[in-house]
Amino acid sequence: MTACAVHGAVWKSKPDVLIYKEGDAYKVTVFARSGKARKLRPETYLLVEENGNLFINTGYRIDIAYNEAADVLTFSPNGDYVRKEVRP
Repeated sequence: MTACAVHGAVWKSKPDVLIYKEGDAYKVTVFARSGKARKLRPETYLLVEENGNLFINTGYRIDIAYNEAADVLTFSPNGDYVRKEVRP
């Protein structure tokens, strides 16, 4: 799987994620809420491709798999994400 197959979209689950291209790099922004006020705190990570596998490093390696037939991303261990909207 390549990063270009999944970028340019918001993927819906909890928390929502946005995958986009910035220059030559692909990035993942995670829109998580935290604290008592549940304030939105987006965090951005570099999407890394290694031996055909995608992952982000949040301090822990989070592997990402894409099921093209179902159009579903799976973040290990966070679960499945469905495409919410496509961005150019």
